[in-house]
This record gives sequence, C-alpha cells and structure tokens, in this order.
Amino acid sequence: MKRLILLIMSAITLIVLYNLSSHKNSLTWAELKAGTTLPEFPLQTFDGSPALLKYEEGQIKVQMKELIKPRALVIHFYQPDCLQCQAMMHQLQEIYHTYRERGLLIIGVAHRGDAENTSSLSKQLKLTYPLLIGTGQDLVRQLASGDALYIADSKGVVQFTQVGYGLGDEKEGSEKLSIF
Repeated sequence: MKRLILLIMSAITLIVLYNLSSHKNSLTWAELKAGTTLPEFPLQTFDGSPALLKYEEGQIKVQMKELIKPRALVIHFYQPDCLQCQAMMHQLQEIYHTYRERGLLIIGVAHRGDAENTSSLSKQLKLTYPLLIGTGQDLVRQLASGDALYIADSKGVVQFTQVGYGLGDEKEGSEKLSIF
C-alpha cells in the first residue's frame, strides 16, 4: 500500500513539474498585462493561407504574404458581428492611417466567425489594415468576452491592454502609440 501511494505521489509530482516547465512562458491572452511578452500564435488569411506572429533575433515579426517587422504592433481581437468591435475598428483605421508610416502595424484577428464574414466586414468598413482569422479553440475560449486590444513594442513586450470597448477608449491607446 505504501508503495502504491509513493508511486502515485511520484507520478503526480512528475506531471506537475512537466506542466510547469512546458508552460512557463505561455500566458493566456486574458493574462497578458503591460510588461509581458506576446505569445507566438498561428493565424490565417481570408483565403486560408497561414500567417504567424513570431520572434526572430529579439524582434517581433508578422509573417503573412510578406514578413513585416513593425516598430509597434496593435492586435485587436474582435467578433465580426459585434457592434462595439466595429466601432473600435473604425477608430483603429484612423490610428493606422496616422501612424503606419512610423512603423505601426495593426492586425485585426477574428476569433469567431469565418473568412467570408471577415472579408465583407473589411470591405464594409473600408479597412486598410490586415484582418486575419484566429485558429484554434483555445483562442476562442480565452477571448469569450468579445474584443480585446494589445499594443506591443518591436520586441513584443505589451505596453497597453484593453478588454472591451467604450466610446472614447481609443484615445488612451492612441496616446500610448505616440511614444513610438
């Protein structure tokens, strides 16, 4: 009996140690705060082509049809049918127009919905920044509340987070972007 208990306790300890070591740098999107690093994650374009947020040589890079190395990155997670998300997207378009020449990249990531809805929304709102589609159920579960916004520097360190959207919230995010 003692051997069985010892064996079970050893197995539990190994499982806990494995989980701690294999997930020590993987935060959920809901846990990201200023000062933490954005996780690498897979995305896809409207046509199903892969896209990826990744790190190389200490810099954040977004791989779509071409490799983009932004000075600042805004990631806006949204649902295509969310009216508050659409209002935020309209504001983000204005911010993108103002800061893109300074190296700002904004990407919208639909974490619910499909390519057709996302593509038609991009046309309807006349967005010029890329809209991508989040892949995987983990992303959907983590962002069940609707939209979320993250601003990161060129190294992928989060400088600003916002979950949800209220009219006028874009002003604080725009102020954060002015430091880049």
